[in-house]
Amino acid sequence: MRRALFKFIHDNTIFMFFPAIGIIAALVLLTASFSIYRGGTENATACYKKYDKSILSAGLKDKDNLALSKNVLNWEDGDKFKEKLNNVEELIFACEGSGSLSSDVKDIQIKAVGINHSYWNIENKKILYGRLINDEDASSLKSVVVINEKASLDLFDTKNTVGNNVDINIGGNTKSLSVIGILKDPYFYDESVCYIPYDLFSSDSYDNNWISVVVPKAEKDHSGDKLSKILYDRYGSDIYEAREYKQLLFIEAWLKDNLNSACLLIIMCTLIGITTYAFGIGNYLKTEKEKIYMLKTFGVSDDKIRIKLFNKLSLHGFLILLVSIALGYIVAFIIGSLIFIKPGFSIIHIFIILSYGYFCLALAILIPVIRFKINDIF
Repeated sequence: MRRALFKFIHDNTIFMFFPAIGIIAALVLLTASFSIYRGGTENATACYKKYDKSILSAGLKDKDNLALSKNVLNWEDGDKFKEKLNNVEELIFACEGSGSLSSDVKDIQIKAVGINHSYWNIENKKILYGRLINDEDASSLKSVVVINEKASLDLFDTKNTVGNNVDINIGGNTKSLSVIGILKDPYFYDESVCYIPYDLFSSDSYDNNWISVVVPKAEKDHSGDKLSKILYDRYGSDIYEAREYKQLLFIEAWLKDNLNSACLLIIMCTLIGITTYAFGIGNYLKTEKEKIYMLKTFGVSDDKIRIKLFNKLSLHGFLILLVSIALGYIVAFIIGSLIFIKPGFSIIHIFIILSYGYFCLALAILIPVIRFKINDIF
């Protein structure tokens, strides 16, 4: 059996496996995309999931459906939310603003993110040098900052700048800070970013203000509705976002911004795969033509011949699907190591990939079989 299987794979690789490269490429793209997205959302909230907690992230939008940019939230509102929701176990602040960071010799534009220590639980960040902002830094209003590799290189021409002093300006307000940590950048990351205790500046200094609350998973829906009502009563505005926190927003943004391109790429790969795979199967059937006529001569029915061919082609197709999924996860792990995401596994995604793959293979097999049927080969 093992020898027969090896002979089958060897005999049909040239005619069918190589032309299936397009289908393989499409399935690799699907597998890698699904696993990275799944892994991102799982990894970032892992410390909460194991304790059966959910994270609700809240902001606002105005009547024109645009995110409010100023005076969205005041810091004291966080305690009010916590008090009114009753079951809030933790608050997470994430506020963003544009500003400048300067040393004695250079000044750079930077994205400033105001945070509390819990923020690191929902962000996949790797510290390169020094340490992250902790609870004491945030609660004691310490003048500290964590910057990324690019900001360090842009400002000081070196990666390890822990202990250096910098000046930050956000919304016209300037403060002197001490660098306590350098974050490793994902591959091809091209933005200078710094992280500071959220209340070093007033909330209206930032362009966007977000408050996330950690609640028991069983009360997620109830807490989300209540949070929406509190925000509406407080600001007279609709919810911009109140949902279980889906981490790694750059993946969501990538999927949204590149959805059309990704779909077009998958469709092109699929068409190439179906065309070349059908060509490979057609050549394979030509090589089998004499065997088919011989089987007919010995009285074997067309139905049995079709079943035999179908079994061979299905086995080959199954091998293609296995190779595609395996390659997809390998690609996902390579990409994940560059953007700090451990790919995740989902039965639903695997089912989608297998269904899509078998649909493509069915089309590729059907085309030459119909053609040979018309030509009365069997």
